[in-house]
Amino acid sequence: MRHGTAVAIRHGFACALVMFVPLVARAQLGCALDARTGTHRWQSPLDRPVSLQIRDASLRDALDRLASSARIRLSYSSELVPLDRRVCVKLDSVSAGDALTALLHDVAFEPIVAGGDQVVLAPVRRTDQALAAPEIASKVGMLDRMLVTSAIDDRERGAASAATLIERQQLTRGASTSLSELLDAAVPGVWLWNQSPASMLGSYGSIRGASSFGVSYPKMYIDGIEVANPLLVTHLDPELVEHIDVIRGPQGAALYGADAISGVVNVVTRHDGVDATGEWMRAHSNAGFSESAFSSHPVLSQEHGITLRSGSFARSATLGVSAQTLGDYIPNAGSSELRAIGGVRLIGGRTTLTGTGRVFAKAAGSPSNPLLAGLAPAASLSRWGRRDFRGLLLGGDTVAAPRLSVDSGPQSVRQYTLGATLAIAQTERLTHTFVAGVDGYRLHNSSNGFTMLPSSPDAALLAASGAADRTTLRASSALRLGWEGRTGGSITVTAEESLLREQMVAGLTANGRDSLGGASWWTSSGLVAEASGSLDDAWYVTGGVRLERDAGTRIATLPMIGTAYVRDFGRVTAKLRMAYGRGLRPARTAVREASWLGVRNLNTSNLGPEEQAGVETGADLFIGRAIAFHVTRFDQRAYGLIQPVAVVEDAWSSGMSRLAYTLQNIGAIANRGWELQSTLSAGRLSLTSALSLVDSRITRLSNDYTGDLRAGDRMLGVPARTVSLSATWSGFRWSTSVGVSRASDWMNYDRLALASALSRTTTDAGIGVTDLHSFWRKYPGVTHLRGSYSRDITRRWAMLFTGDNLLNQQRGEPDDLSLVPGRTLSLGLRAKF
Repeated sequence: MRHGTAVAIRHGFACALVMFVPLVARAQLGCALDARTGTHRWQSPLDRPVSLQIRDASLRDALDRLASSARIRLSYSSELVPLDRRVCVKLDSVSAGDALTALLHDVAFEPIVAGGDQVVLAPVRRTDQALAAPEIASKVGMLDRMLVTSAIDDRERGAASAATLIERQQLTRGASTSLSELLDAAVPGVWLWNQSPASMLGSYGSIRGASSFGVSYPKMYIDGIEVANPLLVTHLDPELVEHIDVIRGPQGAALYGADAISGVVNVVTRHDGVDATGEWMRAHSNAGFSESAFSSHPVLSQEHGITLRSGSFARSATLGVSAQTLGDYIPNAGSSELRAIGGVRLIGGRTTLTGTGRVFAKAAGSPSNPLLAGLAPAASLSRWGRRDFRGLLLGGDTVAAPRLSVDSGPQSVRQYTLGATLAIAQTERLTHTFVAGVDGYRLHNSSNGFTMLPSSPDAALLAASGAADRTTLRASSALRLGWEGRTGGSITVTAEESLLREQMVAGLTANGRDSLGGASWWTSSGLVAEASGSLDDAWYVTGGVRLERDAGTRIATLPMIGTAYVRDFGRVTAKLRMAYGRGLRPARTAVREASWLGVRNLNTSNLGPEEQAGVETGADLFIGRAIAFHVTRFDQRAYGLIQPVAVVEDAWSSGMSRLAYTLQNIGAIANRGWELQSTLSAGRLSLTSALSLVDSRITRLSNDYTGDLRAGDRMLGVPARTVSLSATWSGFRWSTSVGVSRASDWMNYDRLALASALSRTTTDAGIGVTDLHSFWRKYPGVTHLRGSYSRDITRRWAMLFTGDNLLNQQRGEPDDLSLVPGRTLSLGLRAKF
């Protein structure tokens, strides 16, 4: 029955694609705009003549082609200019200024020369908008992000370290909401394991290797507000995200502080209002089925959402709400999510104020792992309470085997973010930025998947509960010197204060539920000085240092220095770069508190901080805005990484012992490798590819380390190779996208074999701590394949088909006990008004 249903679903999906995929044809539309030479006398370089014919292209593409033809570099805010608006123009021997005026005829922007071949698209005064001009060109620098439509943008041109920008256009391809799919496909060197819906916490397999044992993670911000626990941010709504910045390696620690040891992810949400098309609402509804080898029939998968926008680019408000559910792909593994995010923006003559609010709620069951069925314990543990049991009980005469599945009741998590950013342009060269916000979570019964003993679907041992709230306060001032992009530079000074309030599980209440203990307070203060300079638009030097005080007792110095050399050869730009950075992670963080609550002794007073430092070198090649190649070599050293180590300890007056966990620094790790990335944009075709080669290996162990790692071992759960390829073709009224990503060759525990061995434990045989290394195994790899197809039915309605996990792989990521849903096919409708 299950097989027949799955075949029918696949057959119906294929038939639907054949029915709606159009014959390749180009619409014969007349151009709405015909730019001719005007009376305006433009200064260089806006007086350069251009000829261009553009039919049914986005404004972004039109600006790119115009900039390439006129050999100018355009700067503009991607949040203000309606880049997705379709345009159709015919340009015949007109000045670049007249051409830009024609393209921007219905939006409040004008081209302003900023020096050399740099042109800024700046907001202008209109009767219905309270904006000041002409000095508004100096205000553009205070906006969140500047884009330059030339061979290489200003943001990338002088950057000395590797960073990846995932723009809105790339986020919306395939309509994926999973952060793991977004980062795996777009960012070399970063890999997130596909997450089980029954898991609250995400899992980073690699960020240029291992920056911690089992809980590697980047520092994460949402609109400048630090997230209390990055592992809880696992889904994003592409409709509400403007772009995602990803810094890999410790080079970002000088700017972002402690806990940025492996990198930084900065999510910037959309704050644009109603665009030129008048669109103020988007709604979508998708429903489909997920296959599973552990269910008698496919289970229902659905997602519904609505996005509302109002106002103009100067004063806007945005709100998006979406909900998602998945049935029991394994018994009692169903989950449901609710996401909401909103924002406002007010732009004045010299100020920009943005506000952000986010709410996320998820609930899931706590299922027993079907792969452990039949592995019954050799002895009952009914005499021990759940909070007393911490692992394998070993004794001289009496041994009790572990319970291999834990049913602690439903899991749930609640997250929120609330904050605001105020930017003030005091003068043409001096701007100030102030950020204030709070992010927090409430976690209940989350499966702990970071220890080696198996239990629930994500190989957890015990359930965790806790709460945390992090307050972020930041003030910065930036002074520009000379002309940016030519000879000049900038100086930025930042002061930051972070306050974290945590409540962890204290024990069981009378009804058997976890109770929260007293609150713990942690403070972190940072002072940053950053300077950058450029010489003749070719040599760039960037340096920064951060003084970080953690919990009022430790002061650390986090430096970063880098240089880049750039040469232009017509439309081709070549760049060489090199950077050094150092980062620290305190022994006790909110992420560890949430991840390691199953550890019996969470005492970190005798642990040193984790540290990573290293150098990266790279080269970039840009051919216009159409083609880009990036290659990076990194060589980093991590010291003092912390592992929960299994130890035998005496317990109770019965004379029995147990296998518990303690935290230990494990020594030094070498993270070396290569990262390659390329992008191609040719008309309606877009291609993105990434490749990472990583060697994360233990070089030295601490003298007091007692775990199962050995010098020369590879770090567990770190893929040696990751590769991705994404392709999108945009036709007239239809588009299709396909993405494939693969991680291969990593070491991890054979948790199924370990579970089987534990179930056979008797009074005559036991498993010692030193035997755990024998349960290591090599995992060959896992491949993710995803596809989507959308078709406009009318001007306002569109149909969307998506397919996730098309290869139907449910096991082997990152170990042989973790289970994810199988092939998922869905059909949906989208509406815009």
